[in-house]
Amino acid sequence: MDYLVRSPAKSENFFLRIGFYCLLVLHLFSTSALEAQTYGGATAIYTDHGGYWTSGIGNISPVLPNDSHHLLGFTWQGVVYSTGVNDGRLSLEGVSFSPQVYQAFPVRNIYEKSSGTYIGLGQLYDGVDNGISDPPPFPVPPNLSTFLTDGLQGLDYGTGVANIAAGNVIFDFSGIIDPTQIGDGIPDVLVTQFADPSSTLDEIFLTDSDGNLVGNSLTINHTTVNILGQWSADFYELDGNDAAFVKSPRDLRLWVADLEAFGINLGNYEEVRSLRYRLNGSSDIAFAAYKVGVFDIVAANNDQGTTNQEEPVVLDVLTNDLPADILDPSELSILSPPANGTLTIDSVTGQISYLPDPEFFGTDQFTYQICGEGGMQCDEAIVTIEVNQVTLPLKWLKFTGTVMADRGVSLYWTTAFEKNTAYFEVQVSTDGRSWQLLDRIAASGFSNNAIDYAHFFPLLGEGRVFVRLKQIDLDQREAFSEVLGLDFNTKAGSRFRVFPNPADMVLRVEGLPDQGFAIKVFDVRGEDKTHLINRIEANTFFVDLEVGRLDPGIYVLTCGGRKLKFQKR
Repeated sequence: MDYLVRSPAKSENFFLRIGFYCLLVLHLFSTSALEAQTYGGATAIYTDHGGYWTSGIGNISPVLPNDSHHLLGFTWQGVVYSTGVNDGRLSLEGVSFSPQVYQAFPVRNIYEKSSGTYIGLGQLYDGVDNGISDPPPFPVPPNLSTFLTDGLQGLDYGTGVANIAAGNVIFDFSGIIDPTQIGDGIPDVLVTQFADPSSTLDEIFLTDSDGNLVGNSLTINHTTVNILGQWSADFYELDGNDAAFVKSPRDLRLWVADLEAFGINLGNYEEVRSLRYRLNGSSDIAFAAYKVGVFDIVAANNDQGTTNQEEPVVLDVLTNDLPADILDPSELSILSPPANGTLTIDSVTGQISYLPDPEFFGTDQFTYQICGEGGMQCDEAIVTIEVNQVTLPLKWLKFTGTVMADRGVSLYWTTAFEKNTAYFEVQVSTDGRSWQLLDRIAASGFSNNAIDYAHFFPLLGEGRVFVRLKQIDLDQREAFSEVLGLDFNTKAGSRFRVFPNPADMVLRVEGLPDQGFAIKVFDVRGEDKTHLINRIEANTFFVDLEVGRLDPGIYVLTCGGRKLKFQKR
């Protein structure tokens, strides 16, 4: 028997060649696997349906969400990433996760097809089991974009639009603000699919400010994306009168991508100004979202508030808007005012005060817009306010005021009836936002007949002053009058005075000769005690001074050559 014998050198070369080919194959396989890992289908999702719900490959939940439910997290490449909606709930359920924050892209330009576009809602969203409500749970005609941005951070998996018309959905932003997140393995873009997808491909890509492609585009075949579970949905016709499907099970999918998958790198990221999603005409989207901190995008989120009849409520609408560090409260504006109330905006804090119209109760809404610094990029959100019906302590019939030249203001008001009323507060403001208690007047308590009131308060100055009444009943409930705007056309410098005199904690100075003059306080020995007082309110009508740190005694207040004595108790 003959044997083939290789020389040591030839054997060594043979094994080297075999090793090289193995490494080459391994490298090509690893490169392909790495590229595949930059985008694709998530393998599990976590939502707040029923408080907590999860479903995914190999563990499909038999429970079908049937109402609004928000994406709490998802699994990608074996790692759970939270969305920031409720990380505490994930921790409570023992889920280990990488904490992130995701926000739905602001959407403005989606359109319906000539027929076959539906609003998808959890089948109990309208409160009707195995049917639809009348009227529908949305305004007609509907604003389709709101169904892609509603809910906490816009991540409501239980609302959306099915069969959106073909075309580009454009998401504009100022740029990519953190290039270190490119290629970090954490998904930067999320796209949902919640109905019956077709095999026609969607396309998603990034562009510059002129719409030119930056990097490369990606195609999405939703039929090949992992099915992660099902939900039970009603698919409303856009007129709200009928539904194409009722209590119908549909598959849930989630496609994710890292910026690296789009061909974005340190050499081209500064060119990116827009993300475009080219729909095929049969796309079914609950939301498309981005990782906060990657894109420079202002995103406003809807808010809710509650108050009682004729009681104001202050709404901090910017608290849940992102990103907080670029929001500019001075750019806050009202796009659509409430139908049954009035609003006041604080341009410093971004808070909005809402006052229901007299006798109104029910649901009211308004739409605001917030922009980033410089007003270059903006978004809008809807605020819904529930005004509770209460038994009012009184009914206002009339409230008027008259400016008495060089003296002050005479107020007159009439109540139609009073129940359990305690007193009225006279409140004044020079800007309509910050209110100060001026006087307190006793109320009648109980009456089924009209009661007339009159009250005078001294006030000197120049400009416009706002006045309102706040009624307090014996149970500490409140009711506000309308707001009066009263104009003081001349400044009476001769009526320079201080009160109350003697003073305990606060001393009011009226009729100042000029706001530019400094106020000084001296004791009877002539020692300057100005450092012991503080201004707590100043306008064209008066200045309030905090004098609590002064020792009891007689003091002299000077301003612009004028002097007044007052006593500190």
